[in-house]
Amino acid sequence: AKTVVCTPAAGAAEVAACRSGNKYVTLKQELRDLTNFPCNVFLDPADSMSDCDPLNMAGTFSPAANRTVYTSTCMYPDGTMRRKNKTCDLAGFVTYLTNFGERINKTMTRLDTTVAEVGWGISVGLKSLVQTNIVAPIETIASGVTCGFMGRYYRELVDGLCFQGVVGLTGIGQSYVACGVIALFVLVLMYGVWRRAIDNVNENVKLQASG
Repeated sequence: AKTVVCTPAAGAAEVAACRSGNKYVTLKQELRDLTNFPCNVFLDPADSMSDCDPLNMAGTFSPAANRTVYTSTCMYPDGTMRRKNKTCDLAGFVTYLTNFGERINKTMTRLDTTVAEVGWGISVGLKSLVQTNIVAPIETIASGVTCGFMGRYYRELVDGLCFQGVVGLTGIGQSYVACGVIALFVLVLMYGVWRRAIDNVNENVKLQASG
């Protein structure tokens, strides 16, 4: 930038304006000489060192994959993007800002294209998987949970208490009667043994007393 020589003879106001103009030109030149404007980009996933700019992103439809395949996406396999700090001069900064609209446009275009290509698989395919593996088994279980099983178990309960139980109680009663009869015979037998034994003892006592 070029400055001019301010002549005092031109008058105080003119000199002040001249000096202000020179300062403006000098500041403008200093601004143009700066090289530390932020022009950040991303790291290239291929080597993690080179620059990667979404401005260079391009997509081509792949029949094999049945979707659009993109290059220069700056995206790592884990889905992340890593920023690379970079500086530039004023001209580069102006170009950097001017191209920002194109970067955003390419990114949003890719988003719209991806939604159109895989949206059907998500809305239909995922819904089908959920219906088959989650909803259908739950409905099957819910359909089987009715009161139909109670009839069978109720009949088994009646059979067990009213029929099988009666037979069992009858058998127990008959067993007690049989035990009573046997005990009676044993009682008579034991009384006979005791009677004979006590009579022998009494007779022996009498003989000893008379002798």
